[in-house]
Amino acid sequence: MGASKYSTDEQRLREALKFANACGALTVMERGAIPALPTREAVLSALCLDLCTSRCYDVHNSACYQIMS
Repeated sequence: MGASKYSTDEQRLREALKFANACGALTVMERGAIPALPTREAVLSALCLDLCTSRCYDVHNSACYQIMS
């Protein structure tokens, strides 16, 4: 395995952890265990909102498009 394989795996892991973190953050905002689980769209929306607050509007739009597709 080359260095690029490890780099790709690390990037995928980082993306999965970011998604899981957003799921956890949204879940604790509601009552109940199963009813509080967010939809994929809610998590992606939260991730895009986070991007919007940390970057300019143009970067946010292109990043959200990449996440949603």
